[in-house]
Amino acid sequence: MSELVFILPAEGSPEAEASEVAAGDVDHVTNALARLVEQFKLPTIQALAAVLVAPVQSIEDALQQLYSERGVDTALGDQLDALGGIVGQDRGGLSDDDYRRYIRARIATNKSRGRVEDLITVARLVVYEDDAGFQVDQQGIAAVVLRVRDVVVSDDVAEILIAFLRQTVAAGVRVILETLTSVTNAFTFGLYAFADGAIGLGATTIVVREVDALPFPASGSILIDAGLAAEETVTYTHRMHDAFLGCSPTAFVHPDGAPIQVPPAGRGWGDENLDPVGGEFAAAWE
Repeated sequence: MSELVFILPAEGSPEAEASEVAAGDVDHVTNALARLVEQFKLPTIQALAAVLVAPVQSIEDALQQLYSERGVDTALGDQLDALGGIVGQDRGGLSDDDYRRYIRARIATNKSRGRVEDLITVARLVVYEDDAGFQVDQQGIAAVVLRVRDVVVSDDVAEILIAFLRQTVAAGVRVILETLTSVTNAFTFGLYAFADGAIGLGATTIVVREVDALPFPASGSILIDAGLAAEETVTYTHRMHDAFLGCSPTAFVHPDGAPIQVPPAGRGWGDENLDPVGGEFAAAWE
């Protein structure tokens, strides 16, 4: 009896290369024909191989679709609805592109540990404006304020965002969302500086880092450690580029890097008639 010898394609040969098809673009018929050894590359055998392998292609295509079109970035229509259902986010009549953002926001909310960066991540996904800035301030022990800067946020988007934020923070933490009702060229956000070294009890000179004091008024009041137990407001008679001088004696000790700001003016982020603070009345949501 004669021995049947199978000759496999040599490594690097056109036949071998044809068999290495990239994932997501697998053609099983072409792949199978390329694997035929030379003595079996007859029209009848090739036709038979093609008929036998062709049904596998529909399964392959379905698997590739399952693999590549079930991600948040690639899913469409019902597929996207299914992903939203998994993470607990209803479509609510949104387009696919908008729905993707809210699904990402829901995922970020579900994974949130209540950190500042978690709040900003969720806010950025919901507001979705390139020019938007975000600021988170602690208010006392169990409250935070998130401010959306530089853009006007509609009431509808604000209501959606505050609903997400309530679930992003830890249990028992009060969250407040502040947004602009309009944006004007005159608007300037609250001024901040940071103590350069600890501020001792009864200090009348407060040194800040580099040129942090320059944007502040020539004289007035500053708020130190806002929202903390040692929060206090002191007045100063004049300032240099890196220090406030002639301060009323501090009543608390403040650490190196303590935040220093212009005290709130009582109208959102500031009264537009007060030049150092500037701005428009802010809408608040909680």
